[in-house]
Amino acid sequence: MKYTPRAKEESEAEVARGVLKDLLRRGSVSLDEIGRKMGHTRGYISRALRGANPLTLETIIEALKMAGIEPAEYFSTVAKELAPGKAGEEETSQARIEEVVLRTLRRLGWNMPPRDDDEKKSGAPTR
Repeated sequence: MKYTPRAKEESEAEVARGVLKDLLRRGSVSLDEIGRKMGHTRGYISRALRGANPLTLETIIEALKMAGIEPAEYFSTVAKELAPGKAGEEETSQARIEEVVLRTLRRLGWNMPPRDDDEKKSGAPTR
């Protein structure tokens, strides 16, 4: 599962709630049904996912189990989303795409001066 943050400035708690919301909504049990099975009033889980109700570790684990989702899936997804360098991976990926496109254009005969780092990486002489 890939969680897509709604804003770059999301707090860690907002990211964790977003991942939980996405996982729970993917399941076949509604949020209201999960809350009811847990002994809460209608809308409790929805409010907790918005930050209006407390969302304890026990509540998270119980809600995941009610939805038939392994807690390990949730925690590993949250860990990946909060891992340092995640934003840098996108930049690296973008740089890699640019590098491949430039090399391809050169092979097709475009006369573009290579960047210094392109020559070092490819080892190929420039035309």
